[in-house]
Amino acid sequence: MTFSRIITRLAGSALLVLAGILLLNLVLGLLFTLWNRNKNHLGGTYTDAPYVYYQKKEAGGTGFDIPATISLQKDSPEYRILLLGGSVAHALGNLTDSAGRNLLEGLLQTYLPGRQVVLLNGALPAFVSAQELIALQLHLRNYQPDLVVALHGFNDTESFRVNHPADDPHFIPSPLFYAGDEFSPALRAVEEYKKTYTLRGVWEGATRYIRKTLHFIGRAAGLSRYPYEQYETVTTQTLDRYGRAYVRVVKDLQQFCAANGMQYADFLQPVRFYRPGDSTYHRSGAADQGPELLARLYYRLEQGSAAMPGHQSLTGLDPAQLGFTDACHPDDRGYRWLATQLAAALKSQLQE
Repeated sequence: MTFSRIITRLAGSALLVLAGILLLNLVLGLLFTLWNRNKNHLGGTYTDAPYVYYQKKEAGGTGFDIPATISLQKDSPEYRILLLGGSVAHALGNLTDSAGRNLLEGLLQTYLPGRQVVLLNGALPAFVSAQELIALQLHLRNYQPDLVVALHGFNDTESFRVNHPADDPHFIPSPLFYAGDEFSPALRAVEEYKKTYTLRGVWEGATRYIRKTLHFIGRAAGLSRYPYEQYETVTTQTLDRYGRAYVRVVKDLQQFCAANGMQYADFLQPVRFYRPGDSTYHRSGAADQGPELLARLYYRLEQGSAAMPGHQSLTGLDPAQLGFTDACHPDDRGYRWLATQLAAALKSQLQE
């Protein structure tokens, strides 16, 4: 057999193998698509957006639950309060009273009778503090808020790292965050897309579903785990890094508001598993099975923010009044009680 014929056969075999890999990946991709057809993280409510990664699709074109009827030009009697945060803050901003009026806005109005209080809901489910800062800089400051109120903490505890490049030494992958390819949230989308412009990215795209299948098989057989399942890799130093990273972003929020003539109030949200000053994980129900590491990180968020001007921790609120349905979301009665507590905590700042 001549050398050229050997090369031809090897090339033909390589092409057949490559075609088989591509075909297998295509078939598995179709199966995964069918399996995940009802699991779109953005769904029909949200849409991809530059820098903040996603916004509301229906919201009067503002990208947030801020009515299009609210002008960027503020009337002089108005006192605008912008609410930032994740799903808990978002739900608070949409609560209504028995007359259909905004509940939190009405509560805040009682503490500022000489002005017309207008509450702007700039919170979105799953937002972390870094997204709040970017959204405030790009979009929300244009509404000229007098006071910016941030209610956050839980999302940062769960998924702070996903908003940053994985190779940043300050955000080393750890099981506290959903870093796995199969469960990458919307925040990882930009970094993932960057990889497609490399030869490695092309190959990973061509074999993505094969790798996912092998990983699922390995996990079922006990041979592999997702990064967020490897709790033994988390050290005290890792928790310290993440705690400091959160505090840096919150300080950026505060300083940005100060530089733009806006008051700022920051609240660490209450969660089911944490009690103030106590890094021991609290299990208050069978549905709450989060790891003890969450409480240790939440402790660092609370301690790191304690000395900041305008900061208050709401972790001491009565869990029985909040009626948590999971790790961080109150029940309907709990949301209404939380609204009264948040408004009361803002009373002195509004009356200054």
